Amino acid sequence: MHLMTSLLVLLSVGCCLCAPAEAQQRGQPKESQQPSSTSGDSTDPGVKKLKATLQKEKDPKRRAEAISSLGRNEEALEVLIAALTDRHPQVREAAVAALGDLAHPKAVEPLIATLNDKDPEVKTAAAAALGRLRDPKAIAPLTAFLRKEALAGGDLGGKKARTGSKVVAASAFTAAGALGHLGEEGFEALAATLRDPAPQVRRSAVVGLIFTARDRSVDLFIAALKDTDALVRLYAVSGLATTRATRALEPLRSLVEEETEPSVRAKAEEVLQQIEGR
Repeated sequence: MHLMTSLLVLLSVGCCLCAPAEAQQRGQPKESQQPSSTSGDSTDPGVKKLKATLQKEKDPKRRAEAISSLGRNEEALEVLIAALTDRHPQVREAAVAALGDLAHPKAVEPLIATLNDKDPEVKTAAAAALGRLRDPKAIAPLTAFLRKEALAGGDLGGKKARTGSKVVAASAFTAAGALGHLGEEGFEALAATLRDPAPQVRRSAVVGLIFTARDRSVDLFIAALKDTDALVRLYAVSGLATTRATRALEPLRSLVEEETEPSVRAKAEEVLQQIEGR
C-alpha cells in the first residue's frame, strides 16, 4: 500500500517538472520588450519603484508582490539578484521566479547559489528556474542538489511521506525535471543518476525522465524494471505507461511473472493491458 502512496506523491509534484519548458517559452525575448540594460542604477520608473519598495517596505508580502507585479523587465536584473538575499523566504522565492521568467544568462550563477537556500521552497524554485534558463553550467550543481535532496527525503513510501516529506520529494523531483530540460548533457546526467547506489536518487532520476524525456527513455525504463528497489520498478512501469512502447511488452510480462511486490505487479498488469489495447 505504501508504494501506491509514493506513486501519488510522484503525481502530485509532476506539474513542477513540466513547468520549466513552458516558462522558458514565455521567457523568450521579444523585440518590443524593455532595453537589455542590466545596470543596478536603472532609470526605468518601474524598476526604481521596485528598488525603493524592497529597501523601505517592511511587509514581506508586499515586497514579494512588488516583484511579481513588475513583469518581465531586463532592467530589473540586478535588483532581482539582490533580492535573492532578502531576509524573508517569500521575497526570495518571488525573486527566483522572476529571474526564471527573465531567463537572463547572468542569473545562472546566483540561482545556482540559491540551491543552498535554507528554505525548501526557495531552493526548489531555484532548481526549476535553472531548468528554464537551460544553461549547461547548471548540470553539475543540479545533479548534486538532486542527490542531496533525494537522500534527505528518506523513504518516500514510509512515515515521512505521510508527515511532510512531499516538499523534499518535490525538490529532488524538480531538480531531475530541470536536468531533463538541459539538452543532451542533462539527459545523460539523469541516465547516469540511474546507476547511483542510493535508491532514493534513482527514484528521482526515473521521475525526471518520465516528465521530461519519456519518449527517448524507453530502454532506460525497461532496464529499471530489474532494479532492486520496488519504487524504482514502480516508477519505471509508470514511465512505460506514458510511452506505450510495444518493445516493453515482453519485459513487462516477465515482471508480472517474477514481481514479488503486489502493487508493482498490479501496475505492470495494468500497463500491459494499456499497451496491448485491451
